[in-house]
Amino acid sequence: MEFFKLHHPAAYQLQLTTLRTFVAAVLLLLLCCHPVPAIEVNGIRFKEIFSFGDSYLDIGNRDPKNFTRTPVGPVNQAWINPYGLTNPAVPTGRFCDGQVFSDILADYIGLHPRPYILYEERPSTRKEDGMNFAVGGSGVKDNLGFTKTRDQIAQLKTVINSGVYSETVYKESLILFTISGNDYYAFLRNSQVIGLAEIGIFIVAVVNQLVEDLKTLYNMGFRNFAVSTLPPLGCLPGVSAFTGSLSCLEVANVVSTTHNSLLKAMLTNSSSILAAANLIILDNELAFREILLNQIQTQFTSGLKACCKGSGSFNLCGDVDKATRTPLYTLCSANTISTYFFWDEVHPTQAGWRSVFNLFLGGEPFSFTNGKSLVQFLST
Repeated sequence: MEFFKLHHPAAYQLQLTTLRTFVAAVLLLLLCCHPVPAIEVNGIRFKEIFSFGDSYLDIGNRDPKNFTRTPVGPVNQAWINPYGLTNPAVPTGRFCDGQVFSDILADYIGLHPRPYILYEERPSTRKEDGMNFAVGGSGVKDNLGFTKTRDQIAQLKTVINSGVYSETVYKESLILFTISGNDYYAFLRNSQVIGLAEIGIFIVAVVNQLVEDLKTLYNMGFRNFAVSTLPPLGCLPGVSAFTGSLSCLEVANVVSTTHNSLLKAMLTNSSSILAAANLIILDNELAFREILLNQIQTQFTSGLKACCKGSGSFNLCGDVDKATRTPLYTLCSANTISTYFFWDEVHPTQAGWRSVFNLFLGGEPFSFTNGKSLVQFLST
């Protein structure tokens, strides 16, 4: 995270201005000659959901038996206490105290997709509602050692080729695709020196690969897509701590804004094959900001604080002393969890995710989605 440690105001402003200029130039090239098409929803009924991405969607694909420690903590972090504390009171492999976004969306539709890990280990597991391939820690690139999105898509191809789903699956299913910043974390961690040019080029590379992954799914035959933007990275508790106070690190948020602006432009560009898709963009950046900074959800009185936080610089929520089993984290009381938007250093609580989901359902104006509410998108 050395890139974000800016101690001089002049340098800080230069970072912000240059990155904003960079994304404005890229967007101008993308959009100057291509009107953004209007997309209509005509009686779509989703019978399956296929989810791809990281811990914001993962419902248990990290191996619960693997205790290998990685640069981002123990691989089985979501399988140990206190994860799952609120719902169902035991760890379930979710990076949350309860349900994550993919659970809430699936429940709303009335579907119950299964994690891919159960397809491999228990072929008899019910799969007709779809499958979740998301793995906590992953991204679009090889970074932290977890299954990148291209490989998750390859897993889906294997499942389809095995005959689990009929040929109608492409038209009647929903693709849910979310990456939340692991590519950038790995880039910052692994780079010795990072300048404006390097981070700008990397943002373009990440977004290009993300769009290529979506095109792969489109070329397979899928037509219905819900794609999330990055959250405001500088507002995550694990990043905002660098400010020395409970305020967002805005230079990190510029990375989110740049990524998201480029992603939206590329997805809605009429020259892209995705312009023919039934597409909704779920703007996590705006939704998180609305709840955290504009305080429309007054229940979240804890601001940017995490309910479960590692003690010291190198511990995470769930870490314990190997010898004494003493917790190396602090945990808010059970009756105050609902006042926290963030569960741990990176992930929202179940209550936080439900508030985000409600913004996407929303009414006019549809500022948290691209021109239509989630209700309209999902309407039958």
